[in-house]
Amino acid sequence: MFTATLDTNTLWPSLRRDVLLSWAVEGLYRPVWSAHTLVELHYCEERKRVRRGQSPDEALAAADRLVTMMGEAFADAVVPETDTSRLAPFGLPDANDEHVLAGAFAAGAQVIVTDNDEDFPAALLPHGIAVVSPQVFARDTVSVNPARALTALEQMAQRRSETPLALILDQIEARYAMSEACALLRDAL
Repeated sequence: MFTATLDTNTLWPSLRRDVLLSWAVEGLYRPVWSAHTLVELHYCEERKRVRRGQSPDEALAAADRLVTMMGEAFADAVVPETDTSRLAPFGLPDANDEHVLAGAFAAGAQVIVTDNDEDFPAALLPHGIAVVSPQVFARDTVSVNPARALTALEQMAQRRSETPLALILDQIEARYAMSEACALLRDAL
């Protein structure tokens, strides 16, 4: 199965995370991430919730639930630190991104999905790993099987208190510039 490493900035916006992980549940690809990615995600989620008015305890509990749910839904997604820590640094411009590339390499991922492509210069990537934006990844994932991708979003709409599918498509297009993926999904309706 096609394996994609999802960077923290890809997972953090909750709607985009839900879309991408819904496609993974539907079997369109296998998501992986480093344990450090979950630490970053937890931190970002907790801070966001505090900024939005939740108490620190409520925000911590919500961030804990998110990371726990992701771990339960994708038990094989975390690349163990022992695998990534044995690898030599790749020399990325931002040393804080080494865990992302090390995790992708250790997991045999074909792509790293990130908004920070400049932090992953092609010349430093191991053979067989490419870096793509979430928009390109969404388009490519939907194009594999638009009907299954649509089914995943229909199920997501039901989980989101029956949010209309058309509204979800409008939101992911407007918020995350996933126009090409949305066009494929609308064609599959």
